Amino acid sequence: MLKSLLDPVLNRIKKDKSRAYPFKGVYKKLSDVPVINDGYHNDGWLKTIFNDVIIKLNTIKKTRFILPAEQRNNVTNLLPLLVSTLAQPNNKVSILDFGGGMGAGYLDCLKCLSNIEYIFHVIDTAPNNEYANKIYQTDSNIKFYDIDIPDDLPKINIINLGSSLQYVDDYNSTLKDLIRINSEYIFFSDTFMGEMSTFATMQVNMKGKGIPCWIFNYQEIIDFFQNNKYELVYKSSNYQPFHDLSNFPSGFKLKDSYNLLFINKNFKTREKVY
Repeated sequence: MLKSLLDPVLNRIKKDKSRAYPFKGVYKKLSDVPVINDGYHNDGWLKTIFNDVIIKLNTIKKTRFILPAEQRNNVTNLLPLLVSTLAQPNNKVSILDFGGGMGAGYLDCLKCLSNIEYIFHVIDTAPNNEYANKIYQTDSNIKFYDIDIPDDLPKINIINLGSSLQYVDDYNSTLKDLIRINSEYIFFSDTFMGEMSTFATMQVNMKGKGIPCWIFNYQEIIDFFQNNKYELVYKSSNYQPFHDLSNFPSGFKLKDSYNLLFINKNFKTREKVY
């Protein structure tokens, strides 16, 4: 009897201990945060991602039915849904995927979308892009650019920042560069924010790695865009019980990551529907 009463409690404790702290420490600047094992620039890590992407790409191509749900579907389904709302006959949706790795957002769209044409312009580091170009060398719908934003981009419908801006030291300059592109939408997904002032921390949820990143003040991001011709039209949080976010000191505690969608005020020209 006693065992049956204690089992749920013991299981809960065991489950809680198995959860990973995603972040560790509070720092003023990104440059103050130690880097462990080269962070995302580790070649062994890039090779692992390269192999994983090839497997995912082959799985998507072979699957005729809907792929089974995954832990992060609440995040990864959002960009494809946004792309689908902009789809028009004989017109590709153009996405600039900032920090898009080896086509993570592109794979999400391949998995979710049907009968919709789109093209991805992915901005990431040169080592990442060297591997990525090997994967998509025969696919003209995805292009990779080294970390600087090119001046000759075509018209962009959506700028996607999927858990990426937090790794940029001078993120304010990057945001200024992005708004100059004049895209219709700017979409943040899976970005950790809070009511505290923006601070730097170390991402530690990947074995053997420590990666400097920002935790943003929620209102700072919103104010920046609303002061620069963009308006917030959608906000949501992502339930992430697989992460334990309780290890920060009082005043810096987090709960979940957030999604924010901004629309360019110059594009709000649709007729009213009564």
